[in-house]
Amino acid sequence: MAINYRGRLYLRLFYGSNWLHIFFLALIIFLVIVFTGCAAVLGGQVASNKTNKNRILFLSISCSDATIMENIVKDSGQKVGVRTIAPIYDFTGSLYLYLTGVNNLDESSLGPMLIEKNTIVWQSNNLTASLPLSAGLTQESWNLTLWATTSNTIQTLTDLQSNAVLKGETHVDLTNTSSCHFNMGTRGVSGAGGLNITVAGARGFPATGFVSSSVPDQPNMGIYLTDYTGKIVQDSSGSNIELSSGDFFVVDGSNPTGVTAPVRLNKGGIPAGTYNLEVRLRLQPDGIRYVYSEPIVIGPNMTTTKELLVPDILGAVNEPSNLISTYKTGSENKDAGVYQVRFQWQDNSNNELGFELQLAQLDSGMIVQSLPTNDTEWTSLIMGSTILSYGENVFESQNYVSGSTMSNANELQLKLNLGKRYLARIRALGDGTNSAWSYMEFPSSGDAGYSVFSGSTVSRFYISYNLRGGVYDSDGTGPATPSTSDELLYFFCHENGGGIQLLAPTGGGRDSRPSLLLNGVEVWSGWLQGNLSEYPGNAQPYNYGFPENLVLIANYGSSYPLEGTWLKVNGRSVNPYPGATVRIPRNENNNTLHFDLTLPQDAYGIANFTYDAVTVIFSWPDTHGPLFIFDTNTSMIPGQPLRISVSTLGMFAGDYFMKIECRKGSSVSSMVSSIAMI
Repeated sequence: MAINYRGRLYLRLFYGSNWLHIFFLALIIFLVIVFTGCAAVLGGQVASNKTNKNRILFLSISCSDATIMENIVKDSGQKVGVRTIAPIYDFTGSLYLYLTGVNNLDESSLGPMLIEKNTIVWQSNNLTASLPLSAGLTQESWNLTLWATTSNTIQTLTDLQSNAVLKGETHVDLTNTSSCHFNMGTRGVSGAGGLNITVAGARGFPATGFVSSSVPDQPNMGIYLTDYTGKIVQDSSGSNIELSSGDFFVVDGSNPTGVTAPVRLNKGGIPAGTYNLEVRLRLQPDGIRYVYSEPIVIGPNMTTTKELLVPDILGAVNEPSNLISTYKTGSENKDAGVYQVRFQWQDNSNNELGFELQLAQLDSGMIVQSLPTNDTEWTSLIMGSTILSYGENVFESQNYVSGSTMSNANELQLKLNLGKRYLARIRALGDGTNSAWSYMEFPSSGDAGYSVFSGSTVSRFYISYNLRGGVYDSDGTGPATPSTSDELLYFFCHENGGGIQLLAPTGGGRDSRPSLLLNGVEVWSGWLQGNLSEYPGNAQPYNYGFPENLVLIANYGSSYPLEGTWLKVNGRSVNPYPGATVRIPRNENNNTLHFDLTLPQDAYGIANFTYDAVTVIFSWPDTHGPLFIFDTNTSMIPGQPLRISVSTLGMFAGDYFMKIECRKGSSVSSMVSSIAMI
């Protein structure tokens, strides 16, 4: 009565007020009903009482293991080329799908629920299925697990865990969606697998001559399951998964009648995983070993069955053919000293393990009139050459660009050195035997982006002309002002014959009317090599006949001498006469060289004498060209000091050359000294 009384009093209070109070009371009751329903629908703290009547859960399936997924597609009736041997993953036939789950709200469990096979279909290379939502699978948040088994009599989660072949997990909120996706795999699935492999030769195994497993040092003839390291896989009892040759090839070398018929490797208790199935044969104790292999998947709680037809691995490995070489147009890099070369060939075998590309880096003085076509010609040409071999380790080479030497490959691109010549050949590699060599040819034309070598070897080299502030004028007229460009750079293929004509600004070279100008005045004297020695080709005919890279430095005319000690290196005086040498530790002055110049008066004592500019060249001890060139490009008076500082980090121990030139009008006076870095 108290409750009813209070209730009547409550209503009376509102009734005794006005109609606005009645409206607010109705609104409150309506909102309570609405939010209570929403809480159930949104999967909040209020549990749902809905039974999901007439609702369907849609599932889609993929697989993290690509080899298993390929076989799922194949075994489900799709047209796909799959080489991997794997169990039959036929979800519309031999396999059954079960769904289990845990409610994230109250931790209640679901299943196992069998998914009807008539709902499993393939759509756009993707497996899908559907399941009516039962009273147990409420519109809430779930952790769901999809199991694939070979049994349709599963009753408990324990049955699933001991019989599953694949498993996938996902999280789904059924208040917002009615579909979910599972990524199936063997992770978290216990149970070993088995294999039942029948092996036969495509042309029949020979009737006699096989080596038995009992032959010393040759216990590896037969059929084996190996891992990626080549180690034989063991079953749960610790026994090797193998059918050694002693099981089907007799010890005395004569095989029983019917040995060419199929033999079988039937084993169980194998850890799930992806392996290699290898057939290894040898005909004679000291003969060649032949190997045929296929990738194979062992699934948990499944037997992988296959009738394997081995190709003619007992035949020789066929040699590749049509080995051609071209270079990538514009790939020359003078600073790195390399360019990109492409080798292409035709694969003529189906039993090779890979390929070996062999390059012979020739001595510069070796003459190659034509490409070798056989082993004898190759041997006679490569005497004294450096041999570079690219096989399975080509990826580890700093020269590697793209392609491979693996089985079925037909292209490899490498970075080769500018200024070197190469010959090439290739062969296919077998297990215990290799094919004959196939020798390189040059195609008549290159593909898009690639050019053909014009000589008789794989060769590209450069000629670099360092003008040192001068201007090379190819039409003989000369520009109004000196060019800021300091280098002319050309790339060539080496050819036997007359060689490459050099630029000769006084005529007779590659250009019939060139001139080399300095400040608009023709003061050409000749070329210097990278070590600042005079290039012997200054005389006609200016032909360069070698494949090495060539660095040339412009040398301008000189008309007056310089005298006196006017150069110091790290405080040491340098005698300005040929052959003078100063020894400097590389780590002196915090790894820094200080060149202090005090410009001398000219020998003739001209009054108010002024130099137009001063150039300092510091060169490597070989023909790689100048390490640096410093040019004041401003007028300087005698006695004026000039300091140039250079870091010695990265410099090698050895002799370096320094040349200082003082320019006055069309005349240049110079001194050369040698600096020994120790």
